[in-house]
Amino acid sequence: MDLPKNFAYQKPRGRPASIKDLFTFKVNPVTHPNRPGWELAMDVNVSYHNGLLAQQYSPESNKEQVDKFFRDFFTVDQDELARFPVDVQNFVVGWRTYYVRLSQDTVTGGHFHRLKKEILTVVDGELMIKFEDIYGNKKEQRLNKYNGTITLPFISHEIVGIAPNSILKVIANTAYDPNDQRTQDTWISQGKEKNFLQLQKENLRQNSE
Repeated sequence: MDLPKNFAYQKPRGRPASIKDLFTFKVNPVTHPNRPGWELAMDVNVSYHNGLLAQQYSPESNKEQVDKFFRDFFTVDQDELARFPVDVQNFVVGWRTYYVRLSQDTVTGGHFHRLKKEILTVVDGELMIKFEDIYGNKKEQRLNKYNGTITLPFISHEIVGIAPNSILKVIANTAYDPNDQRTQDTWISQGKEKNFLQLQKENLRQNSE
């Protein structure tokens, strides 16, 4: 079954996240005391009981918000999931990790997701992430190998390479079949498709009623 043409900008079932729901965390390279020249960089180190490793919280972190995100990371919004065809629902519930290499000044992204959450860290180089939510709020976040951030459903994000040969690592809470584009859950937010602009207009209309 194909997805409806207006699927990308259909009204969300719940209240979408905003820029305020995003956060950054620290990535701390650790030198092994008994192995000179050996370094371990832990992207995320989470205990379901105690939360994120204490040294990884940013000074401005809301600890409860951060811990809840990581505890719930591998879940998806069931109301949004129900909008997809059953065979797609059965496939996308999962997770994946992948890498994106960007040259200096290369731009990628410019899209949003309805289900997918992402944890973003940098293996090498430096990047700029530009966020925009359906309420019209915008935020820019620089990333290097010492910090990370997240994306949430219905928040548009664009990624710009700042340093040459930058490598972005992504952990996503959904699976993707390259042979079935319905499982990608990636919707262009810029350019002629204007899916995200339509979502913003719908939000403004609902709030004015």
